[in-house]
Amino acid sequence: MIGLARAFIYAGAASVLVSLWRVADQVVATEMEHFYRRLIRTGGNKAAALAAAQRQMIALLRVGRVVSPSGRVLEEDPLLWGAFILVGEPH
Repeated sequence: MIGLARAFIYAGAASVLVSLWRVADQVVATEMEHFYRRLIRTGGNKAAALAAAQRQMIALLRVGRVVSPSGRVLEEDPLLWGAFILVGEPH
């Protein structure tokens, strides 16, 4: 994934948010929703928005608020909330 992110950076993107491994769609949808909401609140600080979204996912997973499509409550696991990294400019 880093190679793909690097290609976007070389093509002119200031930064790229990439996943290092496959994550359940429900988890991605929830984390990205929180990321974009935080991005607006932080005035475009992508690094701060990602960190806040990851902390929010941890909190939701701890209290059993994230459910798989099969109805199973997902447990707190870094494999679920830690897949995304920001490559490039943090702002």
